[in-house]
Amino acid sequence: IPAIRRANKFIKKLEEEGKLQNAAAELTSSAAKHYMKGKVVLTPNYVFCKKRGYVFSYDEIAWAYRHTNTTTFLFIPVNTIDSIYLATRTMKPTQVASMGKDKFGEIKNLLVDIYNHNNNCLLGYTDETKAKYKALKSR
Repeated sequence: IPAIRRANKFIKKLEEEGKLQNAAAELTSSAAKHYMKGKVVLTPNYVFCKKRGYVFSYDEIAWAYRHTNTTTFLFIPVNTIDSIYLATRTMKPTQVASMGKDKFGEIKNLLVDIYNHNNNCLLGYTDETKAKYKALKSR
């Protein structure tokens, strides 16, 4: 239910900006690229995160990175999940999609596509990118 509320919030925002019809057309067009089993869709102007209900324009994305979470039992890795996190200047880093291990190539392509649409976006999770993002948020 939180994803539905989030999606409604983004739909309302697009509607107020007069961009809802364009965004819907892009989502259903053949130019849309589907990643992570369709959980994330990249269109010419937007990133749609279907399962979580987020819609971002490329211009508002300030930081994108991959996060790997490994669950262990008695120090033995049991489960590994790769996730994509996106952040804007007004929204902290938020998980927008996740899937099982061994998806590094697909995740790398997703991040590169986002960067190709927005060269000002920070990529990767390092101390340097964390500091740059913190500086961006404080402006």
